[in-house]
Amino acid sequence: MSKTKDAGMMQSNQSRSMITNALLQLLQENTFQKLTIKQICDRASVSRMTFYRYYHTIEEVFGYYLDGLLEEYYKGMTIRDDYTENIRFMMHNMPFSKELIGIIQKQGLQKILTDSLLKYIYKASEQDNFYHMLGRRELDAYQCHFISDVIVSVLMVWAERGFQESQDELTEIYRRLLRVDQS
Repeated sequence: MSKTKDAGMMQSNQSRSMITNALLQLLQENTFQKLTIKQICDRASVSRMTFYRYYHTIEEVFGYYLDGLLEEYYKGMTIRDDYTENIRFMMHNMPFSKELIGIIQKQGLQKILTDSLLKYIYKASEQDNFYHMLGRRELDAYQCHFISDVIVSVLMVWAERGFQESQDELTEIYRRLLRVDQS
């Protein structure tokens, strides 16, 4: 890759990072519905033109951020032979902090998280060993949607309850909810 392309890629990544960080900071202070692109641009010290070069909406910024977290998680994912160990791995290596889960729950951003998880589940389901992770032979569209909805629903209840349950207790909840006959 040429030095010009490298510099452009670095600037692109930096601009995206600045926009994302500005959004995350503003979510601590404002409701998502009242945020404006101008506020994000001002906080990020970028122009509106820069914002629109990478995104169309504020939702897209947040989705891009969640997609990045899931992509990093996916790279580090190791499929184990035991279904329960796979669920435990998911809970102990979850890419979302309690703080982020709380923001998602408080700001009503569950749909964006569900959509990001669904993309991840579809991508992961293309791998032969992913079926083994869930104890299933194959996943259809209904099952992929169900899995992403269950994951988000449990995380939102966990946040509503003040994160009372341990990760191992959540592992058991997910294990019970996502388990199906392995035949």
